[in-house]
Amino acid sequence: MLSPTDGVHPPVTIAIVLNIVPAGTSAPPIVSPSGIVLTGSPGSTLAVQTFTISNLTSLPISFTAAGSNTPLFFSVTPTSATIPAAQSVTVQIKPNITGLTAGAYKGTITLTFGDGSTQIVQLLLVLSPGAASPSGSVHRLTASTCTPSKLLPIFTSIGSGFSVLAAWPIPINVEVVDDCANAIDTGSVIVSFSDGDPPIGLISTGSGNWQGTWVP
Repeated sequence: MLSPTDGVHPPVTIAIVLNIVPAGTSAPPIVSPSGIVLTGSPGSTLAVQTFTISNLTSLPISFTAAGSNTPLFFSVTPTSATIPAAQSVTVQIKPNITGLTAGAYKGTITLTFGDGSTQIVQLLLVLSPGAASPSGSVHRLTASTCTPSKLLPIFTSIGSGFSVLAAWPIPINVEVVDDCANAIDTGSVIVSFSDGDPPIGLISTGSGNWQGTWVP
């Protein structure tokens, strides 16, 4: 149990679950994060983003990566590799927004593994007519240059096509920006489920990130 000392937040209990499987049981690769948000303004230079693929097994795993979206606003490196046993590989996403106008664009990276399984990394690109901040990586816009009209959430954990074990605690992470590329830290983010489990309210951790735990 974690007991905050600020006198405001209540104690938080963290469940630890150990799952022992028979020797030789295969485990799917872990892709983290499963969703990435890119923000900026047309003509700006966006920073390279990364995600990792972790091999939890005792045998090497090969994969290929293919981007799919229109227009194609990024490249992926490497497009294929072999991950040694109990090791991880970092995959780079290099944005290329040449010729793109302000708006929200979605893309995917399909990872196909040697055993025939697939996982998908979701990409969200938000370009707003405002100017970039001095950091060059996070773009903040003023109300005079852009008026937000909608929210754009994206899951950064439990990616498309996920499968989970019953009663196994699953972290849920969501990043939320608006169509002016502003990170959203106020209000509420609620996740609902198709299996009948009760909805879960997520907690803001700053910079547009919201977190919670689902026990299916």
